[in-house]
Amino acid sequence: MTSATAKYHDMLNNVREFMKLHEVPKALSERVMDYVVSTWAMTKGLDTEKVLNYCPKDMKADICVHLNRKVFNEHPAFRLASD
Repeated sequence: MTSATAKYHDMLNNVREFMKLHEVPKALSERVMDYVVSTWAMTKGLDTEKVLNYCPKDMKADICVHLNRKVFNEHPAFRLASD
């Protein structure tokens, strides 16, 4: 098992234990688990904020624009904006 996979399983176990410990209702617990799993799928366990904090502000802005380019390209409000 890779370290990323182990980290993923550890995180899921921690979330499950938290839900049980605090007696979170099943429907809410399922929503939380869905959120955690989908967030992990998008980030692969990387902490975006932590990575961005290594960069200067102008570079962070460039990365954020790149990460959100689909929204900028498709949303009418941004079509007339310059690069």
